[in-house]
Amino acid sequence: MNNNYWKRGSWNAICDSCSFKYKSSHLKLRWDGLMVCKECWEARHPMDFLKVPVEDLSIPWSRHEPEDQFVELNSYEDYVNWTNVFDEGIPNWESEAEV
Repeated sequence: MNNNYWKRGSWNAICDSCSFKYKSSHLKLRWDGLMVCKECWEARHPMDFLKVPVEDLSIPWSRHEPEDQFVELNSYEDYVNWTNVFDEGIPNWESEAEV
C-alpha cells in the first residue's frame, strides 16, 4: 500500500520497531515508549506487574563486640603473679585420681 497519500491531521511516520513507513494515525504507543505499527504492537507481559512480598532479613537481636581489655604488667614479678593465677585455676586430674 502506498503511504504517500494525503490525510487531514496525519503525517508520514516511521515505525520504531520495523522501520516501515505508516501514517501517524496508524501508529500506537507501546508500553516501552516506542511508536509502533499494528503488527509490531505487543501488550506488556503480566509478570512485569507482579508484586513480590518484601522479606524481613533483620535478625531478632544482636550484641556489640566488647572492647578488648588489656592488663598492664610493670615488672617481671607482676607477670609471674599473673601467670600463677591461671596455673592455680587448672585442676590437676592426676592428684584427684590417687585420692
